[in-house]
Amino acid sequence: MQAEVERLHGLDSTTLAARVVDAARRAREISLEALEDGDRASALRAIDTEMRTVGMLATMGAVSEVDVELAEMFKATTQAVYRSAHRGEREAVETVAAELYEADRGEIAEDLLDQIPNFRNEISA
Repeated sequence: MQAEVERLHGLDSTTLAARVVDAARRAREISLEALEDGDRASALRAIDTEMRTVGMLATMGAVSEVDVELAEMFKATTQAVYRSAHRGEREAVETVAAELYEADRGEIAEDLLDQIPNFRNEISA
C-alpha cells in the first residue's frame, strides 16, 4: 500500500533523489547569479541550500548526480514500456522482452508480457 501511495504521489526514492539533485542545481545557479549581482547574502543562502541538498543525497546513498539521473531515466523508461504493454502494443513489448531474456532477466520479461491484454490466453489457444 505504501508503494502505491509513493507511486501516485511521486515520493519513491528515485523521484525524491531526482528532486534533490534538481534543487541542488537550482541553488547552485542562484548562488552564481547572486555572486554576479554582488548579492553576497543571497549567494551564501543559496550555497547553504545547495550543501544541505547535497548532504541529503549522501544520506540517501546516492553516489553521484549522474547515478540519480540514470535511475530516473530507467524509471521513466520502465513506466513507458509497461504502459505500452497495457495498451496492447505487442511488437514493441515483445522486442523489449526479447532483450530482457537475452540479459537473463526472464522473470521481468514474463511479467512484462503478462501485462499485454489477453497475451497468455492467445498463447494457450
